[in-house]
Amino acid sequence: MLSISHICSMGSASFVQGSFVGHHRQEVLSECDPVEAMRYFEGLTGRSIYANHAEVEEYVLIHPTHPVLDRENALREDIAQTEHQYETVNLSLLTRDGVPGQRSGLNWGQRPNRNPNEAYIHLPRRIAKSGFFPLEERHFTAITDDRHQLILRVEQQNDKAITTPARNSDLGEYFRNRLGLANGEFVTRDALDRYGRTDVTFVKLDEETYLMDFSV
Repeated sequence: MLSISHICSMGSASFVQGSFVGHHRQEVLSECDPVEAMRYFEGLTGRSIYANHAEVEEYVLIHPTHPVLDRENALREDIAQTEHQYETVNLSLLTRDGVPGQRSGLNWGQRPNRNPNEAYIHLPRRIAKSGFFPLEERHFTAITDDRHQLILRVEQQNDKAITTPARNSDLGEYFRNRLGLANGEFVTRDALDRYGRTDVTFVKLDEETYLMDFSV
């Protein structure tokens, strides 16, 4: 039985930042009886299955599509054709010397007593100030051209870095996997040249969803 200290709400808000913050919310949440809500929830559990259950596909028809992924597929086919529809920026993975940083960028973790996979994408100050990315350490979603999803945020002094806040190593692991490198391996200019890219493209789909394109 729920204690009186519990509260419950019902409404139309999806579990994304845009439903709860900002000046353009078009969602409604109202307080409701927590006991009745629990009864409703328990009535559904008998007709539910865990998403990671071994037999989930025998009970639920899963379609590999989503409105965001549909947009991502269209963009992935040819980003150049959609630049008039979406804001786009290219971020270099190199320093001013034309090579990846020795202990920064994709090699941020190449320091003593650090996870060597730790990485960030350098964000030039002019782009950080442009409003293209959310600031104040707000999280945003990046859907990659190879159909992965990363939760990112802008951080560090002067908003100079895009990172994966849950684990800084997630971003480094992702790029090393794309480059065909081992986990923790030092990222060189030769590795980027062999792959065919020294930069990464971000396409702004909405205020908290981006396409991160690292395709060749």
